[in-house]
Amino acid sequence: MQQHIEEFSATDVRHTLNEVLRIAGHRRWRFVFSFCLVSAAALAGSLWLPRQYATETVIKREHDPVFSTMVGKAWTHPYTEIKNRMLADLQDENTIAAVLDELNLPEGLERFDNGDLTPAAESRRRRLVHAISTGLSVKSLSSLKDSDVMSISLVMADNRHMEEILAALRDRYIATAKQRTIALLRDVQQFFRGESERCRAELEALEQQILEYELKYPGINPDTADPGRTEQTSLVIERLEIERKLDALRNQRQRLAERLAALTAPAASEAVESAGPLMQPNPRYAEINREINLLLNQITENRTLRGMTDLHPTIVQLQNLVAMRREELARIPREVPISAEAGAAGAQAVAGLVDDLQRQVREADATITAHQARLTAIEDTLARLEKARIQAVEHRQDYVRLRQKAAQTADELQNWEQNIGPIERIFLVEDANRTIHFATVEDVAPVTKPISPSALLVTLACLGIGAAAGVLVVLLSELLDCSFRTIKQLKGTVGVPVIEGIDEILTAAARRRGMLRRWVVLPVATAACIAAMLAAGALAYLSIEQPASYARLRTWPLRLASVGPPEESRRIDDAPQIVPQQDSPLADVGAGL
Repeated sequence: MQQHIEEFSATDVRHTLNEVLRIAGHRRWRFVFSFCLVSAAALAGSLWLPRQYATETVIKREHDPVFSTMVGKAWTHPYTEIKNRMLADLQDENTIAAVLDELNLPEGLERFDNGDLTPAAESRRRRLVHAISTGLSVKSLSSLKDSDVMSISLVMADNRHMEEILAALRDRYIATAKQRTIALLRDVQQFFRGESERCRAELEALEQQILEYELKYPGINPDTADPGRTEQTSLVIERLEIERKLDALRNQRQRLAERLAALTAPAASEAVESAGPLMQPNPRYAEINREINLLLNQITENRTLRGMTDLHPTIVQLQNLVAMRREELARIPREVPISAEAGAAGAQAVAGLVDDLQRQVREADATITAHQARLTAIEDTLARLEKARIQAVEHRQDYVRLRQKAAQTADELQNWEQNIGPIERIFLVEDANRTIHFATVEDVAPVTKPISPSALLVTLACLGIGAAAGVLVVLLSELLDCSFRTIKQLKGTVGVPVIEGIDEILTAAARRRGMLRRWVVLPVATAACIAAMLAAGALAYLSIEQPASYARLRTWPLRLASVGPPEESRRIDDAPQIVPQQDSPLADVGAGL
């Protein structure tokens, strides 16, 4: 038995598809009208979407060949610093305000009688300056050792005067880049000179301290010979020589004292007579002894004052002479007998001998005293030298630390002074305009259309909104419709079995009205909706892709109503300027320009 479609389960796929197709066919006009009207409204509303316009210029910075090959070419980092600060310099609000003041922008600013801006005009100026500052960007296209290519772009919500603003900012940057570089170099040069003066003063103070240490503590410098060592060695040798001479003098005085005591004793005359002939000092013995002392003094003087060693030929010769004289002195007697002619005057000879012995004793005492005084002075000098040496050792660590600090300061001073020369050479090259050159590779690009929003995305979004609205209207119409459309709905509601169903019986007038509505009213209304949607879409597309055409299209009613001279009408026709809608969100930013 064949079943009717109403008896199928709701979960049957074919039943569901048939229901969807039935609803779509029955409610198609509601979908079409909703889709077209909502899409047209969305496309018309897209005319008020904020636009973003962009323009760009490309400049090139290159080194002059003279500057590239100069000795101080390593000193190019000030120019690198200028390049790194390029965006910050362009975004400087004071610079932008100066450029706007030169261009007399924004237009129509109100001013007081003294020329100052009113608070409202100042607020407009600040808004425009902020918009330009945030819209500027710099991108490096290529960076080589001696050249850089950089792109400067400006993005704003209003395209009026963008080209001249960006061109003025570029020209101002190029004009002031060298001035900023020279100012930076002068600051660096002043800093280097200040640091050099500081290091030089510090080095002079350290050298003065080092000199005071060397004068106060001789021998504190470990790199030079200790002058006290030589003096100390000479004094020790001299002390040994004096001690030897003192021993010889003491022995000689003792002998002289013994002889003097023998001659001045009460029984001296009897002893002399009984002992035989009188004796007197041998003149040759005294002469050789004096010669030996003279040679020893010469040896001491050569050792101490002239720094001769025992192997020196002069010292060796003097020592050989001393040895020869001592051998001769050992062969001759100390005393010789008085001659017979002198025996008659024995008493007078004894008296003269006593006087001579007393004189020799006094001379020996004076020499011993002088040697002892010299020995005491030598001991004091040796003690002073030893104390100075100990103090030098104690302060040597501080002295070495001062020397190291002075060496570090000298190296630092040399480094600072080495950097001053290249800067001076750069100034010479800069005066000849042979350092950095700027060139405009690409002029400011004309603003033909906004970079956002995208026409394709806007169109797809508006059509999607219209389609969603059409589907929503169809669903709401179907859900809110309480009429019976199927036999199953009627059977389920009334509870009476349906035997047969017939279509609606239409009269001729109703049939004519239906045909008129189906073939005339609905197609015309649909065409009107589609035309409205296409017109709104065309306006939206033109406002994004061809703003100049859109602007001329907006001014078309004004041109038709214009009755002015042909020149004025032609000026209106040819005006390519792109302006945002006065009642759009861009109007506030547009008023700033």
